[in-house]
Amino acid sequence: MELSSRYANDGKAILPLNPLQLQNIEKVNDKLKANQYRYENIDCAVCNKRNFESISEKDRYGFRMDVVVCQICGLVQTNPRMNQESYNKFYNTEYRSIYIGTEKPTEDFFNRQRLNIGRKIFDFITAHTDAADLKDKFVFEIGCGAGGILKFFEDKGCRVKGIDFGEEYLEYGRMQHGLDLEVGSLSDFVLRLKDKPDIIIYSHVLEHILNLEDQLSLVRKIMHPETLLYIEVPGLRNLHQTYENDLLFYLQNAHVYHFTKTSLLNVMAKNRFDVLICNEYVRGVFKISQNENSAIVNEYPQIMHYLKRVERIRTLFPIPPYRIKHLTKQLIYQLLAFFKLVPALEQNKKWNYDGK
Repeated sequence: MELSSRYANDGKAILPLNPLQLQNIEKVNDKLKANQYRYENIDCAVCNKRNFESISEKDRYGFRMDVVVCQICGLVQTNPRMNQESYNKFYNTEYRSIYIGTEKPTEDFFNRQRLNIGRKIFDFITAHTDAADLKDKFVFEIGCGAGGILKFFEDKGCRVKGIDFGEEYLEYGRMQHGLDLEVGSLSDFVLRLKDKPDIIIYSHVLEHILNLEDQLSLVRKIMHPETLLYIEVPGLRNLHQTYENDLLFYLQNAHVYHFTKTSLLNVMAKNRFDVLICNEYVRGVFKISQNENSAIVNEYPQIMHYLKRVERIRTLFPIPPYRIKHLTKQLIYQLLAFFKLVPALEQNKKWNYDGK
């Protein structure tokens, strides 16, 4: 049972798309029809069952995308989804053209990654762990793109390395910024890394990983006891502050799992990781655990209540409440600035309400 008729598979995108995006969406659909991209059914990554309830049949680009929720543990996931071979080809050809809207990375894109996301991750790790001084630490990023995040860490004195499938983006980071970036998956580098990383970064990557158990097993092999594992994924229970308060705006075909704080903690505990800090955005830092698997927390009732509530609010308020709050604060601020009731230095302040 879908949340509403909006989630039926009608092939219609809900985003404004440029010609490049439309062209690549058509390419993907043609490959799906020709069985060049193949689908597979999977068990739940947390409880290994197939007791699913349907939530949506499409994503924001109009792709067929069956999103279901596990009634045993509450993990929201795409099922069926493309197999690994299909995803690898998709990431190296159409993915970034559709997701970002350009064929090649730009310096502006790189600097946003470096100054916005890289700074945020650096500050999060240093604020919430004992690793206050990261100088000379070895930072390894899986799914690094052009390497903007790594560049921020490098500028702070860290040794960095990144891997990804997108050759165009890796080449940009290598040629324009001298970063150590290579094509491949984590399995390709388990035996090739000269040192065990002090920090491992998965920034908006884990939701793309097909086999979480295998991936996290490989992660454990490259960690030493004090390695910090930073994970950031889109937070499904943060829709009321992001993604226009709209689940359909959030959904995209490249995402296999749709995490909440609880479902991520379920996955990490199952695979023997201890949490140091985690919030509902979802951002967290983990370390290797010596404990046996923890009990699974079932959040199925809570996640369905939340998603239905978000859909009701979206129907009643076309402008998301957090946007109204932002516009109200902005108006008040402009009035205060006009009457010179705030310092002149503050008049250029930009409000950031992307929920991050």
